[in-house]
Amino acid sequence: MSRLFALAILWAHSALVMASDCNARTPEAFPDFFSRFAADKGFSVKRAIFPLQAVKWEFGVDANGKDEPAPVRFRISKAQFESAPSLSNHMRENGLTSRTKSVGSKSAAVDVFKEDTDWLTTHHFVRRGNCWFLYKYEDSSL
Repeated sequence: MSRLFALAILWAHSALVMASDCNARTPEAFPDFFSRFAADKGFSVKRAIFPLQAVKWEFGVDANGKDEPAPVRFRISKAQFESAPSLSNHMRENGLTSRTKSVGSKSAAVDVFKEDTDWLTTHHFVRRGNCWFLYKYEDSSL
C-alpha cells in the first residue's frame, strides 16, 4: 500500500513539473520562457529540436569578385548542445547582450551580440502547441 501511495505522489509531482514547463491550456509567455531557457541548461536541452538547424554566414569575395555573404548550413547534435554552457553563462563569459528581435504568435527570434563589435548570433524559436522551442541557430559574426 505504501508503494502505491509513493508511486501516486511521484506521478503527481511529475505532472506538476511538466505543467510548470508548459500548460497545454495556456500559451507560454515568450519572455518567461526565454529567461528560463537562457539560464537553465537542462530546460534548454528539453526545449531544443534536434538535430538543431544551424547557419554560419561566411563573408568574402566570390569567384567573380563580388562581395557576397554565403550561408554554410550544418546541424548541431544534442550531445554538442549539451556540452556547451548555458546561454546566460556564455553571455556573461563573453560580455554579450540579448535583445528580442521579434515575437509573433508562432515564432520568435533573439539576437545575442556584443556592442560595437561584429559578434552577432540569432536564436530562432517556434511555438508548437503552447510551448516554445529553439529550432535554429544563426551566426552572422565576422
